Order: sequence, then C-alpha cells, then structure tokens
Amino acid sequence: MALSLRRTAAMAFRANSPMPAPSMAVRAMSAMPAQKQTYSERMAAKGLPVSPHVTIYAFPVVALSSITVRITGVLLSVGCTGIAGGALVGADVPAMMSTLGDMGALGYLAKFSVAFPVSYHFLGGCRHAVWDHMPEYVQNGAVEQASWALFGGSAVLTAAACAASLDPLPKVEKK
Repeated sequence: MALSLRRTAAMAFRANSPMPAPSMAVRAMSAMPAQKQTYSERMAAKGLPVSPHVTIYAFPVVALSSITVRITGVLLSVGCTGIAGGALVGADVPAMMSTLGDMGALGYLAKFSVAFPVSYHFLGGCRHAVWDHMPEYVQNGAVEQASWALFGGSAVLTAAACAASLDPLPKVEKK
C-alpha cells in the first residue's frame, strides 16, 4: 500500500515538472534490426574524414628496408623447405638446380631470385648485429643511411653472384 502511494505521488510530481524522469524516458525502437555500417559509412554519417589509406601513404625507406628483410627471410624459409621436401621424396635436387641454371634468361632470373634474398637477408642480419652491439648507431639519419646501404650493397652482391656464375669463355684447344 505504501509503495503504491509513493508511486502515485511520484507520478503526480513528475507530471508537473518540465523534464521527464529517467524512468519515464521512452526509447524509439525499430522492428527492423540495425544495419551494420562500414567504417567509411560511419565516418561519412558523422561528417568526419576517412583516415588515409596505406596505398597513399609513402613508407619511409627504413620501413621498406625492414619489411624487405622480413619478406626475404620468409622466401628463404619457403625455398629451403621446398628443396628439402624435394630431396626427401627422392628428387635429384642438384641436377634440377643445374638444369634450371643453364636455361639462359630463365636461369639468370632463377639465380637472381636466390642471390637477392640471400644477400639482402644476410646484410640485414649484419646491420642488426651492429645495431645490437653499438646502439649509438641507431639514430634517424644513420638508420636511413644504413637502409640505403643495405639496398645498394645487396644489389652489388646479387649482381656479382649472378655474374660470377656466368659461363666462362670457351677454351680453345691447342693443336
């Protein structure tokens, strides 16, 4: 009884007040479920700009260098796994490699596809070993120079490795 009197008094009091009470607030609900909006649609509805996408962002050379070290590591792992898998099933891997290397332009492309990841990943590891033992070299300018040196050094080593495997001049037999 006391509870109903209290409710009646509260309703009468709220009826005379200009603001509705929180318990009296009614939320409009739709019978249809809410549509899931994409990020771009939500930003457009709020009038906010969409964040720049990765495709228009210019990566610094240091980031590209770091990403390339990781990619070459994965490629080397996949390549070694493939060669080991071939050897396990009984394939003559040295003969396959020799045949592939002797195929002219395709052979040079195959040599490049092995020499570049090996040289780049090796030089990247050397760079990180230097940074681990001499942290004073880890400064913005020095890191960027090291990244350019890594790209250039691996290009020179790759070219040297591919050129060193060129067939020598044919020997002329003396009579």
